[in-house]
Amino acid sequence: MIASKNSASSLSLVVGLGISGWSCVRFLMAKGNAVAVTDSRDIAPYSAELCQQYPEIVCSLGGFDRALFDAADEIIVSPGIALDTPEIQAARDSGKRIIGDIELFSRYATAPVVAITGSNGKSTVTTLLGAMAKASDTKVAVGGNIGTPALDLLDSDVELYVLELSSFQLDLISSLSTETAVVLNVSADHLDRHASMQAYAETKFKVYENCTYPVVDNGFIASAQQLLPVMSQTLLENAINYSLAAPVFDSDFGVREVKGEKYLAHGRRNLLCVSELAIKGDHNILNGLAALAMGSTLGFPESAMLGVLKIFSGLPHRCQLVSVVNGRRFINDSKGTNVGAAIAAIKSIDAPIVLIAGGDAKGADLSPLGDAIRGKVKAVITLGKAAENIESLLQGVVNTQRAVDMVEAVRHAVNFADSGDTVLLSPACSSLDMFANYEARGNAFADAVRGLQG
Repeated sequence: MIASKNSASSLSLVVGLGISGWSCVRFLMAKGNAVAVTDSRDIAPYSAELCQQYPEIVCSLGGFDRALFDAADEIIVSPGIALDTPEIQAARDSGKRIIGDIELFSRYATAPVVAITGSNGKSTVTTLLGAMAKASDTKVAVGGNIGTPALDLLDSDVELYVLELSSFQLDLISSLSTETAVVLNVSADHLDRHASMQAYAETKFKVYENCTYPVVDNGFIASAQQLLPVMSQTLLENAINYSLAAPVFDSDFGVREVKGEKYLAHGRRNLLCVSELAIKGDHNILNGLAALAMGSTLGFPESAMLGVLKIFSGLPHRCQLVSVVNGRRFINDSKGTNVGAAIAAIKSIDAPIVLIAGGDAKGADLSPLGDAIRGKVKAVITLGKAAENIESLLQGVVNTQRAVDMVEAVRHAVNFADSGDTVLLSPACSSLDMFANYEARGNAFADAVRGLQG
């Protein structure tokens, strides 16, 4: 559903003309607002579309226009723009309203909203929950940080919004209310944008503000208490819990073992044998449990949710099987852009592994990789800016070899891998030092693997 909550004619400045900024421009123009745009890039992704569709809009590129900041009554900052940018900081200090697309969305959305965040797994859980909603005959709109921008989802016929939210989007929310929300996990990521792990965690936990049914991973919350002791304790007292352990209370979701078989369980009831899940690994069991817990708060039929879990095979670039070549399995986990994701991918594979890792670590501590790699990984092929750091960390743990590009990385990996082994691309780093995005990196890996066959 959609309803206008204000009709201000004041100037709205959109900062950043990527996919999120462009959605803000179109939405604000449709509402009759006065809009201006600024972007630090000489050519922004949607500058041509802006000029064609809205030639009347003042658009300043090649640097942030301080005069536009001064003239604006409200400033909508795209998720990719750091809030400590001098122009934004000055505007904030002068009392200007600084919001993001999700805060703007929250002013107009009247159907219930579900919010999913976390360092890893949020796209999988968002997609799962959206599929469960559809299987339950709910008119659902899915998007946010994945797929369609939140503002483009607003529609009078929608009965439920399922949003994936990044820490950058959560930075700028103040009035978002959710029916249910979850922080799946927090691992070292985006520390180039957040001052510390505590600051990063605090931003993630904002998703629980104004939430009717908070859902929490008990195992994660236990570790989060070191960062956010007061907030974590409050959640433990009020939340619906899930974990890899057997449920303690009737409201809990977890895993119970019966005669050597593991089952997804809700309270005392066993729901589904883990072997029937289409997605594999403990991290995906947790993803499935999170979706079940959230779906239960929304009243989705249990049979519909379990049916989705039986057929949902995962998303591209997330532990995705590319091919089997001469007995070697090639797995694309290019979305593994931080240490936590890479460790989860390594743990999910039973066979000996040759790992391809590296890229831009974004200030993260990569040392936890060492323990995960020991005894499971035969060799590590390193790439990108973090290559030297990874090699230094793994000295004496495992053989490493440097590659200049993805084709060479795959060739080096084949030299280390035997039949029955798995070559895993799970970089533990951002792709932006070598590729346009993680999808491009994953596609380069898949192309290199196909090159082995031709």
